[in-house]
Amino acid sequence: LARRDGVFRPAVVKQLRRGQDLGVQFAGDRGITFLEGGFLGDPPAVVLDATPPAGALGVGTPVCARLDPAETLYRPGTVVEVSAKPPSYRVRFAPPPPA
Repeated sequence: LARRDGVFRPAVVKQLRRGQDLGVQFAGDRGITFLEGGFLGDPPAVVLDATPPAGALGVGTPVCARLDPAETLYRPGTVVEVSAKPPSYRVRFAPPPPA
């Protein structure tokens, strides 16, 4: 997932420039978009799209998640509650980016 317009969208890493800038191709795009900082930015421009194992996240952990399972956009937020059974997380989402 790569950040574009304040949300994370599905993308594929295609290139590394100057050892730090990642070139990604967003779903539906033909060209490559370069993102400064990649995984090391604050906030990161690119995150893995894997769900962490149960118990891996604690309250206060920054995450990105979908508001609706049918969406492909992931929004930044913070874990505010963790439930053990079934494993689940409650997330407070950051305000949406300005239009």
